[in-house]
Amino acid sequence: MKKIAVVMLFAAVAAVLVFASCDDRESANEIPVGVVLPFSGPHASIGVSMRKAMEFALEEIHESPLLGDQEIRFIFGDSKSNRQSVREAYTKLIEQDEVAAVLGPFSSSRTEDIIDIIDKNRTVSLSPTSAAMGLSARSEFLFRSSLTVERLVPHGVEESKRELNYTKVAMITNAGDTFSASAYEAVKREIEKDRSISIVSDQTYTVPSSEELPDLTAQLTQIANSGAEYIFMSAQGTERTGILVQAERVDGLEASIIGILLTTNEIRDAQQEEAGAGKGALTFTVWLPSIDTPENRKFRDEYKERTGEDASSFTARAYEAVRIFAQSVADAGSTDREAIRDAMENVRLENSIYGSDFYFDLNGDAVYDPVVGIEQDGGFKVLGQ
Repeated sequence: MKKIAVVMLFAAVAAVLVFASCDDRESANEIPVGVVLPFSGPHASIGVSMRKAMEFALEEIHESPLLGDQEIRFIFGDSKSNRQSVREAYTKLIEQDEVAAVLGPFSSSRTEDIIDIIDKNRTVSLSPTSAAMGLSARSEFLFRSSLTVERLVPHGVEESKRELNYTKVAMITNAGDTFSASAYEAVKREIEKDRSISIVSDQTYTVPSSEELPDLTAQLTQIANSGAEYIFMSAQGTERTGILVQAERVDGLEASIIGILLTTNEIRDAQQEEAGAGKGALTFTVWLPSIDTPENRKFRDEYKERTGEDASSFTARAYEAVRIFAQSVADAGSTDREAIRDAMENVRLENSIYGSDFYFDLNGDAVYDPVVGIEQDGGFKVLGQ
């Protein structure tokens, strides 16, 4: 009996060792990657939609041969759209979960908050949506796959001025937000280069943390009285819908709005709340559903089929960020953090959904063709087409 018991014991131990070996092998083939987005707080709806797009992209990658027998495993952190939470999320993911890299954050303000953390830990952070000027140049580990305002605004002003020939413009800006202030500076610089354009009203506002967009009737009324033909709006995504709605309700305000990274969803949400809101609006943006390439049509149609939702600029950028990261891992042939950084510096997507090749410049900011859209029937079409 003892002999049988001993044999059974050895068999049990052997089985445990086999399973442990399998677990080790499986974990060795798994690449932990952090994702830090706002899943609660004022930008929660955007963060949730971006997560869906990232998971959709990950499914496609795992169905392809790109990573061989390796698989990316997302570990999520909630930035809650505030400094403390984004720093806590990054610190946990990098130092405790030991992720290979982090996808995020959402905004330029929160991106600025984590630069010292990624530098200290020498870990790549790839933001799908941060677009303020100059941030990537502050860290060799920070990359941003959205076009920044340095690329969006000069092209947008040139294209819109040629098509619309405006001479009087106004500005309305969230002065307390990093992206909005950066977009404002870029627009002002381009307008001042053209002596045929005058800024006839320059209005600002701030949104205290976790509070809603304030009443902008006073600012918008001053714009209405200024004779401006177009209003350059520099604001965060959740604010832009509210500004469109408030502008439509101001008597005598005939100027159309030009929004930096204004999205189709924001136009539709505004028009559901107030008929006529956003009519004739323009966007200086990175992606439109109407970009007519095989890659974009495939993404747009399959995203709708799998999620039941229309793709947006935010979901498009989230989707493409995952593809860019996965290609970088494949190119690196390693999950070493610095190897991923080196590969990302040289990554190139020749079939991006943006309608042109994608790569990073020497600072780690994205390069591809920007697009100007004009509102039509609650969506955007490419200006001039």
